[in-house]
Parts: sequence; structure tokens; C-alpha cells
Amino acid sequence: ERQIELASPALIVCLGALAGQTLISPNLRITRDRGRWSKYQGIDITATFHPAALLRDAKLKGPVWEDFKVIRDYYKRLVREE
Repeated sequence: ERQIELASPALIVCLGALAGQTLISPNLRITRDRGRWSKYQGIDITATFHPAALLRDAKLKGPVWEDFKVIRDYYKRLVREE
């Protein structure tokens, strides 16, 4: 929490279920909830698959690529609004 406070990010992307369960919800299921936006201490937050999952299953690369395009566009909108 202190690292997030110090960094003061515009948004947070949780990589993997554990990060998402820690910061978003203990009930988060990465395959079901990836790409959904919520708030953590007033900061926009989302989750996607962990990079290790991409090494185990190359079919996940496409969905993660799509997630990061959405994240990029979301970030651009945030920056424009400031």
C-alpha cells in the first residue's frame, strides 16, 4: 500500500489472479474477471493474466494483447482528462 501511495499511479494493472485477489477482490477469477475495471483507494484498477501463464499457454497471448490495448486507451483518456 505504501508503494502505491508513493508511486501515485494513474491506474493499476494486476498481473495474475493473486495480485487481483489481493487488490481487487478475494473472489476474483482471472478468466472470468480480467478486463473489468474497479477502484482501489480511488485508483482505477484491472487485472489480466500473469506473464507466466502466457509461457504455459500461448493461446492466452491474444486476450492479453487485447487487454493491453484497452488499458492503453484507458490510460490515454485518463491523461487527457487531467
